[in-house]
Amino acid sequence: MTRLLFIDDDEEFREELSEILRAAGHEVFVASDGYGGIDIFNRERIDLVLLDVKLPGLNGLDVLTYMKTHRKETKVVIVSALPVQGDREDKELDDAEAKIKKFADYFITKPFRVPDMLGIIKALCPQS
Repeated sequence: MTRLLFIDDDEEFREELSEILRAAGHEVFVASDGYGGIDIFNRERIDLVLLDVKLPGLNGLDVLTYMKTHRKETKVVIVSALPVQGDREDKELDDAEAKIKKFADYFITKPFRVPDMLGIIKALCPQS
């Protein structure tokens, strides 16, 4: 059983996907913001994190950096509507893209198909 942490500020999306992931046999922890996600991450053994980029308080990119510098073996999947590539004049987007490429294990855009997400989890955590 994979122990997942799902961090997203969209309550409806978070609850729906969490139910699907639990039905697929995963243990799921949820947080609605970056600080809550880091708190759970520090208290629990987490195999994989599903992380939105745009979060209230501490943004997802800072959460990603924290997690990968404190526990490299934990897999992190960015789950966001944020484009990975865009206007080269947009420094904020360039910085986001650089952090995602450096630290994230996978990036999937919203909306996505549930079988795709389940496949990503299985590929990143095959022992679970």
